[in-house]
Amino acid sequence: MKIEGVFSLADYFNYYFAGLWWLACVAIVLIPGSNLGQFVSNNSWLNENIVLLLVGAFLIIIPYFVGFIMSPIAEFFTQKILIHWLGDPKKAVVYNDKNLNKFGLKLWNKQHISESVLEKAIKEINKLFGIKLEKGSAKLDTWHEVFFAYVSEYGNSSSSRAHRLRELVSLTEGVLIPLPLFLLLLASRQTLLPDWIVTFSGVFALILLIVRYFVLRKYLTMHLYRAMLVLASGKKKTPNPL
Repeated sequence: MKIEGVFSLADYFNYYFAGLWWLACVAIVLIPGSNLGQFVSNNSWLNENIVLLLVGAFLIIIPYFVGFIMSPIAEFFTQKILIHWLGDPKKAVVYNDKNLNKFGLKLWNKQHISESVLEKAIKEINKLFGIKLEKGSAKLDTWHEVFFAYVSEYGNSSSSRAHRLRELVSLTEGVLIPLPLFLLLLASRQTLLPDWIVTFSGVFALILLIVRYFVLRKYLTMHLYRAMLVLASGKKKTPNPL
């Protein structure tokens, strides 16, 4: 049995990094006192056993499971809160402006894929699957996973890019809460840097991750429609050897 059939390295790192930041947040909360540097200096056992604490199964396995367990929080935050507030760029690519809220109209109303390419892609998709989808139809959203599955199965290089974009979306979604939260919690303690610098870094990191999440989500959607146009057009022109 191939290892990729039962274990995904990309999934592991997505959950691992998210779990690592969640554990860092927990450590900040549980460490007694307000001065982290003083806590470390007063506990010499940390210095003596730091290598043992950072190696082995604990470091490899625990963050992965923590990230896996906490993933529903990230999904709820991005899907139910951010997309509700800011609109979904995935829908902005193929929907009419009336399908977006006020924030979405301001942020995502510009088409980043040409109208002709989008219309031809939907036309070829309709021929390929024997359906009748339209550019402004909400039904396009329900077929998004079908398009991804088709590109994954037949896309070759397009498949690799689609999977890479989806993994980047998942990675960004996973660290979007714990990384800025860690910086904000760190700002509440006395550190080497002024509190306002660490607080600003936390807020800035949150904004950058949100922007990155939406941009990657938009790029994935555009890539899928372009890939579907190429694959569907090529399929009807390639003779069946059988």
